[in-house]
This record gives sequence, structure tokens and C-alpha cells, in this order.
Amino acid sequence: MHRSSSSCAVHVQPAITFLYYEVIENEKKVAVIEVEATRSAFHVVSRDLGKLREGQIVIRQGSTTRGITTADLHGLYLTPGYGYADAVIQKAGLAIAQKQTDLVQIQQLDSYRNDLLRQMEITTGMRPGSLGSR
Repeated sequence: MHRSSSSCAVHVQPAITFLYYEVIENEKKVAVIEVEATRSAFHVVSRDLGKLREGQIVIRQGSTTRGITTADLHGLYLTPGYGYADAVIQKAGLAIAQKQTDLVQIQQLDSYRNDLLRQMEITTGMRPGSLGSR
């Protein structure tokens, strides 16, 4: 038995880790390939590989392989825990946090500006608000 992903690394991105071994069943040699379950990115063929074409995405269900459907794509992209949806949510959260930080900073600068204008009005004897202070 051996674990390998190097043979798929050139043809499938990201690389697939799997376990390959052979067994004798009814006097016939049978190749067994065990693919580890993954909750990271789905795998895409990066070069033509047998019947698979570059960029093609297939779904393996039990002993059958089929093309991907729109429902499958929605599941892959939008299901929490599969990477993409979580990354989008995290980026959106970071963007919101940055905007909130920016807003606080702008409010602080506006308050500082108002204080300076008020001090200038007091120092010069101008009526309050004549320079734009609140």
C-alpha cells in the first residue's frame, strides 16, 4: 500500500490525496483507490486526462461519475464549511469591520475639527458657530 497524490497533482488542482493498493478477488487482481473525504476546495481537471477535459468538474457518487449540476455548484459554493462561503462571509465581515473602524476614525476627526473651530472662535472673539463649529 502507498499514499500518493503526485500522479494527480499535474492533472487535478488541488491535488487529491488517496490510498492505492491491489487485492486478489476471485483469482483476479483488483486495484483499490481510496480517496480521502475533503471539505476544502473541490477538485478541477487542469489538463486533459483520458475522457476528462481541462476545466471539467465531475461528481463521484458511489460507483458512478457524472457531470456537475447547478444545484451541485450551489451546494459547493454556498454550503458553510466547504471553504468558499466561509471565505466570502469572512471577507464581508472584515470589510464591514474596516468600514466601522473608518467611520469611528472619521467621527473622531470631525469632533477634533469641531473642537479646533470652537477654540478659534473663542480665541478670536468671534460669535460661536461663525467658523462652522457646532
